Amino acid sequence: MARTINTPMKDIFKRLVIKPNAPLKCRDYKKILDYTRSLIDYDPVVTVTIADIRRGMAYYDKKKIILPTWLNEFDMVYQVYCVIHELVHCMIGYKHSETFKKLEDILLSIWGIEIVRMRVYPKRLFLDKREIFKIPGRQNLIDSSELREAC
Repeated sequence: MARTINTPMKDIFKRLVIKPNAPLKCRDYKKILDYTRSLIDYDPVVTVTIADIRRGMAYYDKKKIILPTWLNEFDMVYQVYCVIHELVHCMIGYKHSETFKKLEDILLSIWGIEIVRMRVYPKRLFLDKREIFKIPGRQNLIDSSELREAC
């Protein structure tokens, strides 16, 4: 069976039985991780935990990801980005090289996410060409299309 790479995030969440407007739990992050791994035939099992830490962490040797509890304060698109970012570390190592960024771009595209980086981390995120504002450093901005719709 052929896999569709450009499936919208909403459809993927529905398929994975993840509630799109509820805080993500550890099992939800694991579903996102495993779904992404399955699409690229990446066999090593990667574990996910959530902890009260300052930033996400990934262990290449142990194939382990630790995500911060504060992620739920931000848009779900940012949360998916974080899982993908840490997965790439598990796959190719710790450096944010050009290879890292290219692989991250490919995996984010599976979810319909595009990134504009400030060196490594997102300066701006887009889901299906629409900018996401509830990410660190941008959460106070208002989407002008939402403003027009509210008038």
